Amino acid sequence: SRGLGDVYKRQNIEDSLIEQVGILADNLPSTVVADLEESTTASEWLALKFLILLVERVSIVIFAIPVTLLLLVVIITVRTFKDLFIWMGWGLALGGVITLLLPVDVLPIAVVQLITNPAQAEVWITVAIALNQAFGQSILIQGGAVVVAGLTSLIVATLITTPEDQLLIANENLRASPAQSR
Repeated sequence: SRGLGDVYKRQNIEDSLIEQVGILADNLPSTVVADLEESTTASEWLALKFLILLVERVSIVIFAIPVTLLLLVVIITVRTFKDLFIWMGWGLALGGVITLLLPVDVLPIAVVQLITNPAQAEVWITVAIALNQAFGQSILIQGGAVVVAGLTSLIVATLITTPEDQLLIANENLRASPAQSR
């Protein structure tokens, strides 16, 4: 049940975006000429092709490096489920908080555009609002879910008792028992 104002705003944003795409298309050159030296040899082209393929292959697995390091740290340091829940909890909670800050990234882009091109301030404001409406809500929901999962993990970690905790509790109970019998 959207109001007439929401429909008008959406139509205004769409019209502004279509206009900006048209302006951008009008300003693009019809041809692009690569300024390459004529002395480029086939072996240099093959080397460039190899480099591009290498970067493509490495970029696919680049995410595995931090995950592997985190797994090594967890394998080396975690000895109990309590420690595991603490590690998971802090990692998820901090990652979720960082994720909650992502929709704010649109603002610096809009500010730079407003400073460099004040004539189209209204268009950039509507673009920033549209981007936040389109992507911001889902990012905030996912970030919030990750924060909740992290805090839940930390709460579970406080509820788990380790054998060391049980020994400490038993020692405290033994120390308290003679004092009560006197």
